[in-house]
Amino acid sequence: MNCVMKKALRTTFAVLILTTHFGVTQEAVKVGKGSYAAFPPPGMVKDKGVDKIAEFENAPVYLVKNDGRPIPSNQWFVRLLNDPFGRAIWAYPWRLDTGDTGVEVNYPKRWEPSGSDPMTDSPLLLGGEDFQAVDAHRR
Repeated sequence: MNCVMKKALRTTFAVLILTTHFGVTQEAVKVGKGSYAAFPPPGMVKDKGVDKIAEFENAPVYLVKNDGRPIPSNQWFVRLLNDPFGRAIWAYPWRLDTGDTGVEVNYPKRWEPSGSDPMTDSPLLLGGEDFQAVDAHRR
């Protein structure tokens, strides 16, 4: 059996196993030279027993006017749409951490030792006397 046939056989076998095991066949949507899955695999992304895909799809969206238009997922302001306070917003090179006491403006120059979170030595807190936000999206 030549190399091309072996590769085709392995690919077919892998697809057969995945389809049989998960009962879902992904549909590839072609874009240029690449592609993406038409839908996330149901029940595949779980964290401590919680289906993260279902949680994301059913999460509230904080919009002033929900007119059915698509919501971007790759812009710096998206956290404002998915979180009542929009914590950890990256408006590069700044990082804005909003909360119930105001907005903390950070200009991170280094990473914490684990490498998972940027650090700043002197964040600037913007707030007010007796300021207490309840929900950043209420008017």
